[in-house]
Amino acid sequence: CIRDRSRGTGKSDIAMNIVDRLTSEGIICVVFDSSQDWQKRSSIDKYITVKPYADLPIPTGNIIFDLSFLTPSEQQNTVERFCKKLFEHQIENMTNRYYLVFEEAQVYFPLNSIRAKRYQHSARVLTVGRNIAISLCAISQFPSLIDKELIKNAQQIYVGCTSEPNTLTYWKQILGKNAETLKELENGQFVYYFRNRLSKIQIEPYENSTPK
Repeated sequence: CIRDRSRGTGKSDIAMNIVDRLTSEGIICVVFDSSQDWQKRSSIDKYITVKPYADLPIPTGNIIFDLSFLTPSEQQNTVERFCKKLFEHQIENMTNRYYLVFEEAQVYFPLNSIRAKRYQHSARVLTVGRNIAISLCAISQFPSLIDKELIKNAQQIYVGCTSEPNTLTYWKQILGKNAETLKELENGQFVYYFRNRLSKIQIEPYENSTPK
């Protein structure tokens, strides 16, 4: 299945490429998306259009949960119930590995939310999910609105082009003076942060001079 992924700065494209690699290794990828972008451009063919108060199933294969019919509050509640259900399932029967993708991650992990009771299940997946074979990917164009605990727990960070002053100020806290380079990036180019090391990368299908 070949799909055109050239769009915007490439935030979702990175996640789609990662998902392709993980699914080839047998890891079940679950995407929470309210834009319907993943249905159009990703390699995951199965999706469920979620209605309010729905109880999401524990998937046995790759799936997109289309949350476009839900308000942000309903999206939060739906995902919170799913995280509780998946966590308990993995404790009882850890036969599969899961990779959860959160588009518009600021909806599910808003600032100062990790210690709040209403987010306790998604917070548990974030902080200790790796112990029961659950990993996650958070995608957002508003990183300053995301709880800082998520950034602390992130093993890999990809930062794309931005010239927005508040966003640059935010990334300076993490990337230092290297944050200034974000203004010079082209679509498809990213600063990649891994284990306190920085490098510049580009993703397919974007074409420029930066190594892929």
